[in-house]
Amino acid sequence: MNKLLSLNCSVAEYIVKLRNHLPNLEAALDAVDGLDHLQSPDRVNLLISRFDDRTLHDWDYFRSKATGPTYNRFMAFLIDRYDASRSSVARSKSAILGEQTHSVNRVSSSECRRCLKWSAKDKIYTCPGCGRGTGINENIHHCLEHCGIYMAMSANDRADCLEKAGWCPVHLMGTHQLSECNMKNDPRYLCGVDGCSKHHHKTLHGATTPFAAKVLTTVDIPTATASAEDILLTVQSIPACGVSLNCLFDNGATCSLITESAAKTLNLVGEKIKLNISTVTDTKAVDSAVYYVPLVDNNNNIHQIRALQVDSILEGLTSPNMSGVKSFFSSSIQRRWHDVSSRPTGSIDLLIGLDFLRIHPVNVELHNNLRVVSSQFGGGLILCGFHPMIKSSNPKMNKDVAAIRHTVNRVSIKPIYDFFESDNMGVAPPRRCGNCRNCKECSFKVHALSLKDQYESQVIESKISYDQTINQFVVSYPFTQDPSILPNNKGQVIKIAEREEKRLSKLNLLDAFNKEFDKMIAHGALVELHDTELEQWDGPTLCFSM
Repeated sequence: MNKLLSLNCSVAEYIVKLRNHLPNLEAALDAVDGLDHLQSPDRVNLLISRFDDRTLHDWDYFRSKATGPTYNRFMAFLIDRYDASRSSVARSKSAILGEQTHSVNRVSSSECRRCLKWSAKDKIYTCPGCGRGTGINENIHHCLEHCGIYMAMSANDRADCLEKAGWCPVHLMGTHQLSECNMKNDPRYLCGVDGCSKHHHKTLHGATTPFAAKVLTTVDIPTATASAEDILLTVQSIPACGVSLNCLFDNGATCSLITESAAKTLNLVGEKIKLNISTVTDTKAVDSAVYYVPLVDNNNNIHQIRALQVDSILEGLTSPNMSGVKSFFSSSIQRRWHDVSSRPTGSIDLLIGLDFLRIHPVNVELHNNLRVVSSQFGGGLILCGFHPMIKSSNPKMNKDVAAIRHTVNRVSIKPIYDFFESDNMGVAPPRRCGNCRNCKECSFKVHALSLKDQYESQVIESKISYDQTINQFVVSYPFTQDPSILPNNKGQVIKIAEREEKRLSKLNLLDAFNKEFDKMIAHGALVELHDTELEQWDGPTLCFSM
């Protein structure tokens, strides 16, 4: 650790070295039961002493958003910054790359084994860079790596030169081509420039031609390919209202979804909406609802998730055997492998999209196409990605879910209201006496109310229900116009209330007003809206003064 702290390097290079060396240090200390010494908050404070002000600010923000022990959050921060730091280091060395174009190999031509010992045996040797030829049975003048004209070319020009000559871009030789090269996937034959792990020759580093791309894609590819049923999704069981929901964290979804059965299980009360589903041929509207789902994290904090109702999301989940990949990860992950291997089965109840990215799991450790992420809920660790040693089920996604567009229409009686307003028919005079009102021979509503009034009455009655759990009537009053036209006049209403408070104070009526106001709150006529409720509400807002 002292060696790491004493390194004379940039902050980006320091982060890269920390990410590469700390897992090895963990394994060594764990073998002698000294891991707690490394994972103490004091050691983390010592390690961040090399950070600059900007990186310290980023670390403070990341630490406040993540959960778990300080050391685990610090390792997650290093993983999060690793790729960006590697790119920064590569850019800082870009000036050296210009020098490397002429001296990629520090060995001079007088010391190069190829230049000294190679000879043209069966045919005339012609350098594809400068075009200089060597007769049969004569020693070559220079190898391609020490050709001044070749080394003066750009990386793309070098790739074009090799492609035109039909030379191997791995060995830089003309005895065989790329398709015949038996070392194109050998992990010992790597570029190595700025940590590049591709299998091309170092003189081709930075080339972007199609010929070079063929080499770039031959990096340690497993024989098995990923199929949809072998992908481990980011799924987890999350507590909500005393029950567990099977949750899918989807980084590609623009909205969150909940199944109708899950909403009924949680006894959620939603707002009826029309949900637009776009398909290849057209767009269809289906009946849905907006629910606010309370999720409880490991710190007993409640997160309200705004979710749209659908019939189903994804079905057929199974829990695969993941013991074969356990050894790929650090000892700290292996000790918690029970949490990693505990995955929900059956169907998905809740899909959390990018609209609630703040509660998505964060990266902890990455190995090729597998990664372990840390969640604020449940067991905390989730394994996701692909590996041929893991065989999952074939989960089936609801086809309508993939076609949902986050546009909804709240229920309104505006269209039919306009019809009744324009085509109202004549009616009999209203019945006034008690006998007429209570007469069972005819209906007061039929004869005394217009069609518009009757329809409004029916809609209002349909929105009234009795909640036995709280012994209250729940009323949802319908809109006759689109509520989105209402302005958010909160600032104006606050100024009106301030003037009213001054007027009541001058008249010595402020105490009496406050008593009546407290009575209304005590009787439930007024309900205070908290800041979290105001932040989560995305519908129209209109304020009134008292």
